[in-house]
Amino acid sequence: MTKKDQIIKMSVIGIIAALVLVFFAIPTISEIFGYYFCDNVEDIHSPALKEDKTVKVRFDSVISVFDIKSMYYMKYFSENYYLLRIGEDKYLHVRIPTADIAYWKGVTLYKKPSEALDFKGDKKYALIGKIKRLSDEEQDQLLQSVNKAALQDYEMIISGDMTNPDLYIDVINIKKELIFVAIECAVLLILAWIFIKFLQKYKELEADET
Repeated sequence: MTKKDQIIKMSVIGIIAALVLVFFAIPTISEIFGYYFCDNVEDIHSPALKEDKTVKVRFDSVISVFDIKSMYYMKYFSENYYLLRIGEDKYLHVRIPTADIAYWKGVTLYKKPSEALDFKGDKKYALIGKIKRLSDEEQDQLLQSVNKAALQDYEMIISGDMTNPDLYIDVINIKKELIFVAIECAVLLILAWIFIKFLQKYKELEADET
């Protein structure tokens, strides 16, 4: 093993570490900081409601848009779409990462929009997500695919000034993002440890020559 071999190995490790840092760790950490310092949305007319913008939405209850038992084939949607009530008679569509109803544990969840219209509660909850835009086809299917028993109530909610029919919040799983950061940091630590070992070997070889 020569000093040149050690230098090559250290260079390779350094390049890999730099790539992980620049293309993975730094962007992910920057995004996470952005999640915690994003704009709050408490009204459907908020100027923060712009496509691809990350926002924190405060809400007091949730409406289940779909009745899974009565759903037919849908080209665009699955059962993880809901309506957030963000104020009196104000709602926003939201897509959660999982269709598991346990996601809303502790949150007042309604199956019919009419029940939510009379709800009186404080904004006790918040979620963070990125704003996405629905096409005309998606809006039509979202309306036509809801529980037929609640269709009239749902039409009433989305036909006036009660929501933004062309927007929805795509919820970000921050815990998952933090796991990615932890993995990336672990990889960097391992690479740093390997680099130090190579550096120690290099110094040993250099000492032997003297």
